[in-house]
Amino acid sequence: MARLKVMSNTKKDRVKKWKESAGEKSLETLPADRPSQAVAGVVDLQEKNNVAIADSAYHCITQSALPENISVSDPAGLQLGMEMSGNRFIPRWKRNSEVKFAAFANGYATSDQAQYAASMLKKAADTWNDLDLGVKFSWTNDIEDAAFVLGYGGDGGSTLARAFFPNEQDLNMLYVYKGAFEPGRVNYMKNIFLHELGHVLGLRHEFAPEREGGTVQLGIRNAGSVMSNVFPPDLQASDEDSTREFYNLADDAKIGGWPLKLFVPNN
Repeated sequence: MARLKVMSNTKKDRVKKWKESAGEKSLETLPADRPSQAVAGVVDLQEKNNVAIADSAYHCITQSALPENISVSDPAGLQLGMEMSGNRFIPRWKRNSEVKFAAFANGYATSDQAQYAASMLKKAADTWNDLDLGVKFSWTNDIEDAAFVLGYGGDGGSTLARAFFPNEQDLNMLYVYKGAFEPGRVNYMKNIFLHELGHVLGLRHEFAPEREGGTVQLGIRNAGSVMSNVFPPDLQASDEDSTREFYNLADDAKIGGWPLKLFVPNN
């Protein structure tokens, strides 16, 4: 009698196939919270770098080709919500969730760049964690345990980074681009990631009603919001208050008639 062969399609198996296809080294990740001494010096230098820069627009894009099974659900008071196939909903992580991230070790111009970017993402994550939203970011060593991975996106022109909305995908990507490492920007990389992690939490651009559409508002609008296109982006008191309010909403809540759609991170 022929035996039925069950094909496994778990996240672990898919990551294994990616490693076999792309090579083990290409998916190597950085150890969490262990930056090199050289990178620690770079971090200290950049954090003390108070070079004035002119006001400029912050560029954040939402679409690019991704490997199969990696999400393309990126983000376009607090602007919330999205519309897909005629369905309107507001994506949010389920409370008491832990959103784990890993950081690719390779693909950057230098290994110090990789570790610096990961260190700045961790600092931005800690800032959001300090708000006690009921959702926590944490850095993991293993890509198989991550809901998203920080990777280098190459030359994105004026675009500095790109993230995603809450979703049920196996693995999402947060990209940082070449422009984020240039003088006048690299010392604000934590701020760049504050904006991108806002998207990961479900927040739309502050200017979404005028330029993107398909959004509802929670709280008061603030042109200086961390989700605006003002550079460098930084958390405002209104961002903190509105994001707390957003994550304190009941699971069956609606905003402007739009229902919440809750997701559990696929760590």
